[in-house]
Amino acid sequence: MLIFIDESYQQKTVGDVWTALAAICVPKESSRDLARELFNLKKRFWHVKGPDEIELKGSKLLNARGIQSPRNRDFIQEIVSLCKLYKLTPFAVAQHYGEGLELTRLRDKGVLPDLHKAVLRRVHKLLVDKYPERLGLLAFDERDRQTNRHISRAFRDYLFKSKEAREFEQIIETPFFYDSQITPAGEIADIVAYIMCARYAGRKKEPALENFFKEFRDLTYNPQADDWSSKRMWGFSALGADYE
Repeated sequence: MLIFIDESYQQKTVGDVWTALAAICVPKESSRDLARELFNLKKRFWHVKGPDEIELKGSKLLNARGIQSPRNRDFIQEIVSLCKLYKLTPFAVAQHYGEGLELTRLRDKGVLPDLHKAVLRRVHKLLVDKYPERLGLLAFDERDRQTNRHISRAFRDYLFKSKEAREFEQIIETPFFYDSQITPAGEIADIVAYIMCARYAGRKKEPALENFFKEFRDLTYNPQADDWSSKRMWGFSALGADYE
């Protein structure tokens, strides 16, 4: 299983930030077909000649102005259809930060952010419950070399030193990094992360955005919590408080 991860930030005011992290889980047998079909969509909607001629960004397609475009809305609807066709499973988690971004802890102390841990829990449950014979390979949207190294180190330390993560035996311990402009599933992760972040940062009442949020949410997996209680680990969730 290939898992592509990307994030989105929305700053409402100074020091008032929403962050979302999305993961798109792609069965390996669907990866090439997904890439081909996404390129076909780009050709149909934007007449591109190459798959990496344009990069799909949620912040461009679905910002307050972009979402008014029928072409943009139709394109996102086609993305939802591709996810259904190739059995992609999206996860998305959001968190509100009153005093800045948690990535500071990653850089300064090597602590894997809570959003990353939350996504890993959901990916782990998906693999255990629905794909017990498969391993999960995680790929993050690349940043600068130093930040990539911080993420790799924090990810490795979490898997080997955390009591919880030692059970994540189906997740390969070395993450990879991708160039989002040439990685189709990474582009979809960007779109889902943007929708999740924008929704919780104040655009919940926009019908078009809320509809896309619900359509992607319908494709997720909501496993039973690890403590075997009646609770569900919602595949789309805001952490740290009760949010609808």
